[in-house]
Order: sequence, then C-alpha cells, then structure tokens
Amino acid sequence: MKPFKVFTLCVDDAEQTFQALQDKDIYHFISDVQYQTINELKERYTFLVNGSLNSNETWLNWVIYQDDTKTVPVGTIQATILKDEQKTYVGYVIFKEFWNQGYGTAALNWLIQFLIENINININIKSLEASVDMRNTYSIRLLEKFLFERVGTDGGDFIYRRDL
Repeated sequence: MKPFKVFTLCVDDAEQTFQALQDKDIYHFISDVQYQTINELKERYTFLVNGSLNSNETWLNWVIYQDDTKTVPVGTIQATILKDEQKTYVGYVIFKEFWNQGYGTAALNWLIQFLIENINININIKSLEASVDMRNTYSIRLLEKFLFERVGTDGGDFIYRRDL
C-alpha cells in the first residue's frame, strides 16, 4: 500500500472519482447508485457538501487520494453524526483497483482516530455504527478487526456497533 492523503469532499472531486465509480463491482455491496455522467455525480457531491438540513445531523465526507495533487483517487469515507443519539454512522468505499491492499484498514483507522480526536471533543459520541451487506466478507472482517460487534440486521445488511 502506498501512502495516502485524505481530503474533505468537494464538488470538483467528481472529475477524479467518476471513472473509478463506473466499475459495476463496487455496487455489489453498497446501496448507492452508479452515476451515468460526471454532472450527475457533481450534483450528488453538491448535496453531500451542503450537508444535512436536520440540525441533529452532521455529514462529513472525504476522498482518499494517493497523492497531494489529487490525481489518484483510492476511495471515499464518510461519517454521519447524530448528535441527540450520540452516535455516528461510518462508511467507506474503496475503489476496485485498490481492493485487498490495506486501504480499507487504513481508511477506517483514519476515520475512527479523526472522530475520537476532533469530533468527540465537542460532541459526546458514545458509539460508531456501520451497515454492511451480509455477503461482504472483507468488510465484515474489517469491522470486526476494529472491534465492531454485530448487533442486528436490516434487510440484507448486518448492523455493527463499536462503543467508544
């Protein structure tokens, strides 16, 4: 695995991530749709960047790149903080070219550390939650590696939780 950099999502990231998001294999395990044009993806990124209209929610979204110049996107990570519930939903998508190279582990580690060091100071987060497709054995192992425990199901997904 090469070193990576994490950048806050911006609309212009659509130009770099669009091609990687065209790989149909990514969508076997995530509920997002495959955007057919860069403009559709830019609209989605605009929505995410603008954040939730619900004052209880804070949306945080990042793009992982291999370089400072943002030319080689590796994947995305996100956190949805629910202040009243004192929990954060976490998620990640690693682009297929970078599967099984340690980027998922590094990204989830980065996200957990970021939340503990930067968010938990102002918002008392008691737990992290993740939803994972029951067939996604790699992601299940990744969550369990970071001490997430299976606490339930939702349709075809397992729900995992980690107390902080």
